[in-house]
Amino acid sequence: MGGVELDTDAAIVVLQRIREHLAWPSTRRLDYGDAYASARVVAHLVAMLDHEPGYLDPKDQLFVFTAVTHLDRGYCCHNLCRHCPYVNGPRRPSWFAIGG
Repeated sequence: MGGVELDTDAAIVVLQRIREHLAWPSTRRLDYGDAYASARVVAHLVAMLDHEPGYLDPKDQLFVFTAVTHLDRGYCCHNLCRHCPYVNGPRRPSWFAIGG
């Protein structure tokens, strides 16, 4: 979905190199049951790998900042950003997998 692809082996390598709170949005900010959740997570990982400040959401084409971009800002802007690393709360549900 969304035209963004990252093979599973590459995704595993990326996830091993990125801290949990940067790789996975909080469940408060992303519905992991949504049909586009996998495509959104992959788009986020691809943007961070490419050192891009963000990506276009696969569903609505809105620009979404990566967790690294938020870290560079240095504080939470309180706009409920999807990849905000300053959100305390659960991350990826145990049942969620890329491509799942």
